[in-house]
Amino acid sequence: MLRHAKNTKSDRDKDGIACEKR
Repeated sequence: MLRHAKNTKSDRDKDGIACEKR
């Protein structure tokens, strides 16, 4: 569960950066 949460946070961060960069 913790691993999944960390993965989600990373994905969200990447998504936010990608959206901003785009």
